[in-house]
Amino acid sequence: MNRWRAGGQIGYRWQVTNWVFGLEAQGDWANLRNSNASVFLPLVGYEGGAPSGDTVEERLSNLGSEVLKRLLADDNVDFIRLAVAESRRFPDLAKVGRMARERGAQNAAAVFKEVADSKQGRAYPAFASARLAKTTQFFLDLVVAPLLMRAVLGEDPKSLRAQIRSHVAESVAFFLSACRSV
Repeated sequence: MNRWRAGGQIGYRWQVTNWVFGLEAQGDWANLRNSNASVFLPLVGYEGGAPSGDTVEERLSNLGSEVLKRLLADDNVDFIRLAVAESRRFPDLAKVGRMARERGAQNAAAVFKEVADSKQGRAYPAFASARLAKTTQFFLDLVVAPLLMRAVLGEDPKSLRAQIRSHVAESVAFFLSACRSV
C-alpha cells in the first residue's frame, strides 16, 4: 500500500526600511514505503516499516546508513549550519530544530519497536519495552550524531558520506554489543 505525505513551508521574514530579509525551508514529500525526499525530517521515510535486512545488525545498519545519507546531503548540512549560525538572532529556529529532532526520534523509536518485536530483537535486553526510548536515543547518539556533528563543524559532507558505511558498521556492532549486556 502506498502512503504519501506532503509538508508545507516554514519561514521567518523581517523588514528593514525598504529591504525584506528572510529564512525559509521549503516543503517536502515522503513515500512512506522506505523512500523520502524530505530535506527536513530524514527519518520520516521510515514511518511505514523497519529497514530491510536478515539480521538485527543489518536492519540497524541500513537504518543508520539511510539516515546519515539524507542528513549529510549538501542542502541539509547547509540548512543546519545556517540554523546554528543564526540561532541567537532567531531563537525560533531552535524550536524548529527541536521539533525535527523529536519527530526523528519518534520515527526511529517506531523502527526500533518493529525490530524489538521480531524474534531476533527479543534476544536483546535493551530492546525491552521499558528501555526502548533510551535505547533509540543511544543509537542516534552513537551512530548518527558523530558524523552529523563533524559536518556541522565544517568538514566536507562529501568526504563524510564516503565514511558512512564503515562508521555505521563499527558503531552498530558496538551498539549491539552493549544492548546484549544490559
